[in-house]
Amino acid sequence: MMMAWITTGAVEAADSAFSLHTKAVYNAVCSVCHGDDGTGKTVGDNRFPAVAGLQKWYIEDQLLKFKHDGRGADARDKEGLMMHALVRTLRTDEEIEKMASYIASQLKDTAPALETVKGNVENGRKIYTAQGVMGCIRCHGDKFQGRDEEDADQLIPRAPSLTSQEDWYMLLQLEKFRSGVRGAPARTLIGKNLEQRRKDFARRQKREEKLNGAALMQAMSQTAFATQKDQEQAMKDVVAYIYSESRKSK
Repeated sequence: MMMAWITTGAVEAADSAFSLHTKAVYNAVCSVCHGDDGTGKTVGDNRFPAVAGLQKWYIEDQLLKFKHDGRGADARDKEGLMMHALVRTLRTDEEIEKMASYIASQLKDTAPALETVKGNVENGRKIYTAQGVMGCIRCHGDKFQGRDEEDADQLIPRAPSLTSQEDWYMLLQLEKFRSGVRGAPARTLIGKNLEQRRKDFARRQKREEKLNGAALMQAMSQTAFATQKDQEQAMKDVVAYIYSESRKSK
């Protein structure tokens, strides 16, 4: 289903902006899990995250990683394995760019209403706002807005906005980063060439890509939560803080 627009003129503009092929692939493959409007789905016991509201560059980067063994190639990552397979539908970098543009156009103005993660918001705030390399605020910002430009000299990568993400999904990804399931590319021939592919992709868009944000996020997660007595609960505390504070601005 094509996303809803207010006027006929807007529909015509959407048709001209995105190819029928891109929309057909999204409707046939992506919408099954992420929904017609990109706001995610729950199917039985399986939950699928929202993708609407994410930056175009971030969607591109994740699709590249899924396609080239940078994410979802770990046998422990059952959710990622599904994406790792389905992203093969996008055969070229150009198709990845077009799909990212289409998904990014599905704007999301409100944070998810359902709260599923309970935690100590004050402890979460302390962890999130910690100064130095262990603080989440360094990359994701004081309003959880993320950053669209990296600072290679300070080892600060680009980072996605967190304001449109469900709390359960943020917790799941933190667990994957901390356990090493997500972060570094797989030790395969394809994974070995991932960073060069990312740099080449960025260069074609007249952008320089020096840092791997996922690898830095893995290292940060493993360091920041190591100081906590109960690491599992500490991750819930951070997510509860992000979720509760980001909803206040909506």
